[in-house]
Amino acid sequence: MAKMGKSFSGGLGQKAERSAKGHFGVWMCVRDWIEEEMVQCGVGPRQLACFRYEEKTKTFQFYGTNIDVKLVSDEAIARGRLKEESFLALLPRAHHEPSPSL
Repeated sequence: MAKMGKSFSGGLGQKAERSAKGHFGVWMCVRDWIEEEMVQCGVGPRQLACFRYEEKTKTFQFYGTNIDVKLVSDEAIARGRLKEESFLALLPRAHHEPSPSL
């Protein structure tokens, strides 16, 4: 998904946490993936949902939308959309439209 401009990842830096809640050091944000999971996270099309990786359980836990947690810069989001447009330009037109249920 990163090659298509739909996911981003990095280290939490000063937002890293080691507490009873968990050990979090890295994050990833993703948009337009599995519809049912998007609904569970409360995000819609083209919204970035962000997750922190819990090192003990080796699971990603929902952290919030990028609007709230601000992990991905506006510039990176714009570059991701350009990547996606370039990728979609190679596909037949039917692949350009989002699923009607979103």
